[in-house]
Amino acid sequence: MGTDIESRKQLEFALVGLCESFGLPEINVKLGKTPGRAWYFGPHKEKPARIVVSIFKPKRYKRKVMDDLIHEFAHYLTHFRNGMEKGKTGNHGPKYRKALTEVAQLWYGSAKLYPWKTEYKSLAKLGPCAN
Repeated sequence: MGTDIESRKQLEFALVGLCESFGLPEINVKLGKTPGRAWYFGPHKEKPARIVVSIFKPKRYKRKVMDDLIHEFAHYLTHFRNGMEKGKTGNHGPKYRKALTEVAQLWYGSAKLYPWKTEYKSLAKLGPCAN
């Protein structure tokens, strides 16, 4: 749980550890240029899946870079297991919430320690899935 990610090397190291822990193939990671933003892009045509995370955070931004990585990695885990979720909850439905809970549990030792209040409202009000 220590300090936050401050370099691409640390970001890659954390992502490799997550992939190994969940038995997933490694995924490409790219440093984003937009402060405080992160994205997961599933595979499309010739492009492999990738996660883009900015390590540059505005002072008002309440989340750690690692929390952004956990959020985006949960998309990758959900997509790998179930395909992309569609519908009213977008890609933040029940299967995604379960994956986010699992990743937060692994990283923090307790999913309750993940900063749920910084998530989208639909996830923040529900919090982690019961195990």
